[in-house]
Amino acid sequence: MDSERDNYVLRLIENIKTKEKDLGEKPTFSPKTTCIFTFNNNKINIHTLDIGNVNFYLVYFNSLYLSATNLNIDPMTVIYEGFSIDNWMYDLHQRASMLEWTQKSNQCTELKSQLDKLLSEDKQKELQLNNIADLIKGI
Repeated sequence: MDSERDNYVLRLIENIKTKEKDLGEKPTFSPKTTCIFTFNNNKINIHTLDIGNVNFYLVYFNSLYLSATNLNIDPMTVIYEGFSIDNWMYDLHQRASMLEWTQKSNQCTELKSQLDKLLSEDKQKELQLNNIADLIKGI
């Protein structure tokens, strides 16, 4: 029974490793703005926003973008605190991508940790021995 469960757990761990590989490297953030703007007399720093606030400000800047378009104004010419609306939206999208990557990566790490605990003691020792043997080969 332990061996069937261990095999199932190992398959799930491999699935998670595949998802981690699909995630790729953590996205880099190359802002086009200063990442700090004023909203309702408050300074907002994009680097400190959670996903809910990122989405809120994306909606806000998108409404400005759409309003400019509806008024036949090129949105790229509408400047907000020194940068185009499009640049603000770009930076907010970049922040959202980073937050989503971090969340998924953390979920994978947590799930692998939970699954490792479900392996039988014998299987855990076997895997540790295999890891040590691989390390010895690399010396």
